[in-house]
Amino acid sequence: MINPDPLIVQSVAAIVPQTDNVYSTDSHKISCVLSDIPSQVSVVKWVTDSNTANVYSAQDGTIVGTSQTSSLSLSSTQLTNLKRNGDITTFTCTIFVGDQKKAVSATQALTLFTPS
Repeated sequence: MINPDPLIVQSVAAIVPQTDNVYSTDSHKISCVLSDIPSQVSVVKWVTDSNTANVYSAQDGTIVGTSQTSSLSLSSTQLTNLKRNGDITTFTCTIFVGDQKKAVSATQALTLFTPS
């Protein structure tokens, strides 16, 4: 059977590293690289598993060739609030590709530390 939507198989999202240690008193930036995408993605969805307001400053980036990098910036205030909810929080970037709107996502788990 021929795949009617080959973009589903090809598009990839990646965050490197997949886990990171972060001080809650610093800022942090997560970059999600979207590869083999057919055109500019105008809405990259970022979510966290933490019980927070989920209001973060994300930039979708600009496509270059068939890749685009979306970035999520976290301030020290946001990291401190996340730390109050637990030592580990996970952020996921997601795009939807193809006619069937297949979800393609990547995740980074942050272990949050407060310096003593």
